Amino acid sequence: MDRESETLKFLERDFTQCFGYLRYYDQQMWLVSKFTFTAYSSLLGVSLGIYKYTADNNVDLTIAVTAALATGTFVGFFMFGMLVRNRVYFVTIARYINAHRKHYFSLDPAVASFATGFYDNPDYPRFFNLFSSHAILSYVVAILNSILVLTILLLNLFTYPRIVTFSIALPLLVFLLHVVPASLYLWTREKKTAVGAVFGHTSRRSIIEHNSSS
Repeated sequence: MDRESETLKFLERDFTQCFGYLRYYDQQMWLVSKFTFTAYSSLLGVSLGIYKYTADNNVDLTIAVTAALATGTFVGFFMFGMLVRNRVYFVTIARYINAHRKHYFSLDPAVASFATGFYDNPDYPRFFNLFSSHAILSYVVAILNSILVLTILLLNLFTYPRIVTFSIALPLLVFLLHVVPASLYLWTREKKTAVGAVFGHTSRRSIIEHNSSS
């Protein structure tokens, strides 16, 4: 088998493997979101049940419920981070697939003409897309985290004179603490190489670049 045939075989296998990774990362986004939604529903249900039990039996379990909700909020932040990180992996692979396709189209004008308008731009998808399905999933997780924080607030400071103001301001602040840093992080990935976008300036990136050049 000549070198050109070997190269084509490699590109074919690489293209197929990349599609597998693309589906994997997309599926991970939905699985993380599904787990998060289920965990939040269970946590809120249990918390409300405990609250009703304390009201009926005149037992104060506020600290226990607050600790459970705080733990859920911490886990929620972690899950949100996983969604953002998976978006980086997904976009990096999708752009590589588009670069593959663009290169093939350049070799066969007939196919390029037939597939005009199909995904072949290696600069897309964008890491940060305000209305992408991945972004919407992350917004929902951020909102659910805000609801947990609101529940903690109401549970402990329900009689506070300015509770209405805090009930609006604090959840909004929590939501922004999710979305703004995540948006900035994704936006800064745009001008980086694939390795730079995924690993940044880390020792792991240095190891990869060293091995690839040796």
